[in-house]
This record gives sequence, structure tokens and C-alpha cells, in this order.
Amino acid sequence: MEGCDSTPKYQPLPQLLDIMVTRCKRSGGTLEKLNSGSTSVIGIVSSLGGSGKSTIAMNMAKQLGVLGLRVFYLNLESVNSSALFPSGSVGMEGSFSRLLYDVKASQESASETELSIAPYIIRHHGLKCDSFEPSYNVKEISEMTVDDTSLLLTSLIECHHYDAIVVDTEGDSEERLQAVLGQAGLLIWVLLDDLISMHKSGVWLDQLELKNPALFGSVRKRSRFIVNRYTGQLVNGLPRKDMSIDGVLPYIPSWKQLHREDLLLSSPIYQREVLKLCQQLLEGSGIIPVHAGGGK
Repeated sequence: MEGCDSTPKYQPLPQLLDIMVTRCKRSGGTLEKLNSGSTSVIGIVSSLGGSGKSTIAMNMAKQLGVLGLRVFYLNLESVNSSALFPSGSVGMEGSFSRLLYDVKASQESASETELSIAPYIIRHHGLKCDSFEPSYNVKEISEMTVDDTSLLLTSLIECHHYDAIVVDTEGDSEERLQAVLGQAGLLIWVLLDDLISMHKSGVWLDQLELKNPALFGSVRKRSRFIVNRYTGQLVNGLPRKDMSIDGVLPYIPSWKQLHREDLLLSSPIYQREVLKLCQQLLEGSGIIPVHAGGGK
């Protein structure tokens, strides 16, 4: 087009996306914010360890950040996987432990003092979003209650600084997971195409339906199911009739014996498919950003 700068097409996908966002902003275009300014909580959950849940959560946070949204990545694992990926920011040593202390103190205080999270937020340049400094104190995180987790999520929502909070959960942490199930507007269940993954996912949902039918009904409406490490054909059937596959993410052979953690966040194929998955799952729900003035 006349008057437009040319862009070489053969370059890494993240660079192309950055250029697209910059051009959009330069030309007066805007990115719609989530739910007209409100904060959407996206919970990434799985009944099976090692399903690639954290890789999906971090790549999704990164892609939403690349698209211009204000994103917070919240890791609720007992052992924080994101610690493998340096943020490029300097936070207070032991800051997450201090934050958890403030969370407890604000609930025990007779005056119900407001929880201030701003001092603990760091910029994670690799993920292109904000986060907390990873904690290495497994015991402290394991002792987080439903109320602790809910307060932390509510404080992030009510600071009105973020369009999306991507929450990386842990299947064995019933207390933390329960809080996410109650507050997330969208729950993305990560499945693998194997017997164990399908079986555990089915049993987990069966038990939730049996123990708490009301919560199950709400969770089911907000749930989307994706198959990770998809090889082109689904071999195993889904464990429940009310489940359907809402998206797939590819198997990346080079990750089988991974020795560089940064490769998990820089695969062009995986990033492209995560971006496509975001569009498929979130478009029309008020959660996906839309380029104004652009084509379809």
C-alpha cells in the first residue's frame, strides 16, 4: 500500500506480531479491552500432572500480551514452573512470602485492612505481562486456603489494571483450585490423548458433579476442553458424553529432550496455534482483543 512501510515476511512470528500491533497503534487503530474494561480470569486446569498446562498458560499469557492486552500471569503451583524463565526484572527477595503474610494479616485484622499488591508486582519481559516473583517455599504455598487464593484474585481484579488474569493451577491443590473454579470466567481443561488422562479427567468431573452439583453446573458452562500434544488424530474417546473437544495444540518433537527452557516460549508453530486457540475459544466471549479498522 502506498505510504506504508514494508515488512520482510520471513522472520520470527513474535517479531511479526509486535510489528502488527505497532502499525495498528500508529495508524490510529485500537485494541478492544476485555469485557469493556473489566478483568477476565482464565483458569488453566488439568487433572493430570505433566500435561503441558504451564507451557500453555505461559504461552497464552504471552500471546495476549503481544496483542496489546494488559495481562497478569498468576502461578498457583506448589513448585512454580515459571521460575525457569527469568523475568528480566528485579523484585524484592522473598516478596511472595511477604505477600502471603499480607494476605493472612488482612483477613485477621479487625479493621479488615485492604490488601495492597502493587509493591509485589514485577514485569515479566519474557512473557510480556506482569507477575509475582516466583516463590521457592513450597510449604507456604501449599498452606494457601480458599479464602487466601480468593482474596489474592479479587485484589488483582479490583486494582482495575488488567484485562486478563491467566491462572496456572495445580490439580492436587484442592483449596487453591476451588477458588479458581469459583472465580474464573473461563476454564481451559488440558487433556492428553491417552487412557490415563481421559480417565482421570472423567473421574474428577464425576466427583465434582456428585459432591457439588451446583458448582459442577457452573463449572461445566465455563469449561472448554483442549487436547495438548495432538498428533493429527484422536485415538482415545472422551470420558463423558457432555464433553467435546474445543481445540487442539500440536506435539512438538523438539521438546521431547528439551535442554533450553526458552524454547518453550519461542516455538513459531506452537505460538501460532496458541494464538489460533485464543481466537477460537475466546472470540465472541468478550475476552479476545479485536483489531479496530482491520480486516477479518
